[in-house]
Amino acid sequence: MPLLLSGGTVLNLHATGLLHTGMTDSSPKTQPEQRLSAQAQAARDDRMARQAAALRANLRRRKEQARSRQDADPGSDPIPPNGVSKTCP
Repeated sequence: MPLLLSGGTVLNLHATGLLHTGMTDSSPKTQPEQRLSAQAQAARDDRMARQAAALRANLRRRKEQARSRQDADPGSDPIPPNGVSKTCP
């Protein structure tokens, strides 16, 4: 990208390095590893364990709910196998 200076001088910004074309560091930036105290690490582990247990319980609850819906009305599928709704004449 040339730049016209006073006096008719043309300055090539790419050649001078004055034009920044992007990031030069090609490695992805990662978060520095944090060192946690034993108490903080224990709290983090407890929190992760509680979250994992809650996610498992939620998955069981959703599966049970889906099974009960299917058992309640086995003749009506929410989506027909051929993908065409029977409500159209």
